[in-house]
Amino acid sequence: MAELWMVKDKVKAAVVFINEGVTSGSVIPTISKTLTLARASEVHRFMEEHRQVGKVVLEID
Repeated sequence: MAELWMVKDKVKAAVVFINEGVTSGSVIPTISKTLTLARASEVHRFMEEHRQVGKVVLEID
């Protein structure tokens, strides 16, 4: 059971680290594609084909 808390603490520390990097500008995520939520099925196909190099962003209309 203690192992679960250790993993949770590691995830929390990683989230803080990444957020600080994004806020400071030292981490800049690569956006591969941005589509509306209505086109989510296209994003799914795009990812299944392993064509993305970076993150896929879904915009909520």
